[in-house]
This record gives sequence, structure tokens and C-alpha cells, in this order.
Amino acid sequence: MDVIGALMIVLAGATLGVIGGGGSILTVPILVYLFNEPAEQATSYSLFLVGLAALVGAKKYASQKNIAYSAALNFALPSFLGVFLVRHYLLPSIPNQIKLMEVTLLKDNLILFVFALVMVLAAFSMIKTKSTNAKRSGQSTVHSVFMILYGALVGSVTGFVGAGEAF
Repeated sequence: MDVIGALMIVLAGATLGVIGGGGSILTVPILVYLFNEPAEQATSYSLFLVGLAALVGAKKYASQKNIAYSAALNFALPSFLGVFLVRHYLLPSIPNQIKLMEVTLLKDNLILFVFALVMVLAAFSMIKTKSTNAKRSGQSTVHSVFMILYGALVGSVTGFVGAGEAF
């Protein structure tokens, strides 16, 4: 099973390299179901593996001078903070078993359920029609505030499910 898992990780990496996203949607299930990693640990590994791949991709864009650094910082710093807070405070505070009436929900199942929900929402957002009259403007205060809030939200979701760097 480890050989199949290793081959699947290579395939996930190749897919990430070819289409430029989706690494976590492949990596987390491979780590959970083929390597039998607990979901919380798999999401940590996914954050590292896919983040490393994103860093390599960012190096290419930086060399081509295709990065708006102020916008990237407005997004990245709150995002990193969201990941940190969720990984160090929220996830450890969730008990391993959550009793809801007659149902016992395991922490790993909760993480995987939220992971699946995020993937379904991401799929819907990719297939919905885009508004053609969206205005592009320069860096503004509203834009900066939006990027900061959006970064914090994406970082929090990413920290919880180990996916979301493509957002």
C-alpha cells in the first residue's frame, strides 16, 4: 500500500505542476486512505507539501516580475496568522470524540467532512458563471481591507482542512 501511496503522491505532484492547483484535494485523501495518517496529521503534511510546491511556482512568477507584492502581503500575512491560530488553538481544543445527542463524531471525521464541504464549495465556485462587468481598479483601501479579511478567512479554512492555497 505504501508503494501505491507513493505513486499517488507523485501523480498528485505532477497534477499540481500541470494544472497549477488542486494539490490538497489529492494529497489529503492519499495520506488518510493510503498511508493511514490521521486526518489532522494528513492536513499538516498537506499544508507543507502543497505549500512547498506553491513556493517553487512563486519563484518562477517572481523571476518574471509577475507578483504584486503589496497585495500578496495583504493576503499572505493574515492568511499565515489564520493558519497559525487554527492549528495551534482551535484544532487542539476540539475533543477527539464529539457527542451530539445519540451520535458520536470523531475529530478526524469532522475534519474530513469540512474538507469535503470546502471541496464541493470550491467546485461550485469554479463552474458558476462569472460577472462580466466586474471592475478592475488599482490598489485601494477597500481592496486592501478586503484582501486582509479574505486572507484571514482563507488561512483559517486552510489551517482547519489543510487545503485552500489555490483560493
